[in-house]
Amino acid sequence: ALPPSVGGHTPIFDPAEWLPRLKRVRSAMAANRLDTLIVTGPDNIFYLTGFDGCGCYTPQFLIVRGIAPEESAGVQLVTRGMDVSAARFTSWLDHSTVWGYDDSFVDNGERHPVELVAELLKRLGWDQGTISVEFESVNFTVRAFRMLEEELGKHLVDDKRLVNWVRAIKSPAELEYIRQSAKITDKVLEAAIDAVHENARQCDVAAAVYHAQATGTTEYGGTFTAIPPIISTGSDTDAGHLNWSDQPIPAESPTCLELASSRHHYHAPCSRTVFVGSPPKQMQEFAALCYEAMDAMMAIATPGHTCEELYFRFNSVLATKGFAKLSRVGYSFGVGYGPDWGEKTFSLRPGDSTVLEAGMCIHMIAGCGDAWSFQTSETVIITDGEPERLQGTARKLFVKETNQCKAEALQVEIGNELVRALSCPLGLYDVTAMNMVAAVTTQSSSVMPSPC
Repeated sequence: ALPPSVGGHTPIFDPAEWLPRLKRVRSAMAANRLDTLIVTGPDNIFYLTGFDGCGCYTPQFLIVRGIAPEESAGVQLVTRGMDVSAARFTSWLDHSTVWGYDDSFVDNGERHPVELVAELLKRLGWDQGTISVEFESVNFTVRAFRMLEEELGKHLVDDKRLVNWVRAIKSPAELEYIRQSAKITDKVLEAAIDAVHENARQCDVAAAVYHAQATGTTEYGGTFTAIPPIISTGSDTDAGHLNWSDQPIPAESPTCLELASSRHHYHAPCSRTVFVGSPPKQMQEFAALCYEAMDAMMAIATPGHTCEELYFRFNSVLATKGFAKLSRVGYSFGVGYGPDWGEKTFSLRPGDSTVLEAGMCIHMIAGCGDAWSFQTSETVIITDGEPERLQGTARKLFVKETNQCKAEALQVEIGNELVRALSCPLGLYDVTAMNMVAAVTTQSSSVMPSPC
């Protein structure tokens, strides 16, 4: 038996939280006539077991049998040998059901851990009946798929994102972690907005984001997010998902921030835009229009409405001013591992007839890009009544002064203080005022324009 984790790594939920998830997956398996399900996405493995760590760059397999003698039985985990201890620390699985493969299977063009999965299935007798795998998982390669079919001598079927759809409706315990994540995201946005100013390097804004993501609040910290900070400036904001650069932020330009936080891998993404300088009138009007459209969409974000209804409601408001958002205006989110915090289930777009239910979480996004870009978003929980908005960050276009504006303001301040200092009776200078002038002059030396 392993000693307790000194680092505090234990299952984040009680067994009473994990086992109902497994029951819902088995019900979905029965509805789709699946006898065995092989899960490979780290987000889905985590959702069902709590197994956590950074080892998902090597193959991992959670095998779920549709019919088991008891709720906690019929589950086996195959992972890299050095990650077995992580499974024992973080998951509810019995140690006897966790299997580790040696490093001769890692990055080997001739061997693959899926061979051991096939061997285990045969040994347990789980190779009989219909076996399903995650066709859409980025962690399940074509090579692994073909080798597994060859080893088992049978056709494997698509699970059609079965576990992802089970995850769509969150339990009260999950929603609490998402609310905590949203509080961290408010701290992250605050740090990012403070860091954006003229001549600030984008990479320094990203550093402030990472620090806030990890430190979290005084009550709890954050874990790594599935997507790195998306920070873009100027014309780059028209590209939806650029990384930051090491270039300075110029005056008279927008900086779009799409950020998130993660609490035990439960995310809460949010976007805001900061303009350094004087934003164009059209941009200000569009920002106000976006928030009007978001409010209209949230007014029908209640159980019974469909995803596409929300999309059309949003765009109906934009259309009044001649705008349209052709891409989706939202999607389901929750547990996330790289490369995505989205759940890859429903989206707010034309043709998606998914009916909203209480417990769903949606990241609603508004934005437009051309000569300038504006982006904003909200994370909400669908409830039996009005949707619960999670972000506390102000819903507005943030505006920062340029260095020139700061210099001009300081010059006015210096002038006012000089007038007050020199207007004392009998020619006696006001020492306090003169000290203030000296302090302001020193403070402004880095931004004041050189005298002609």
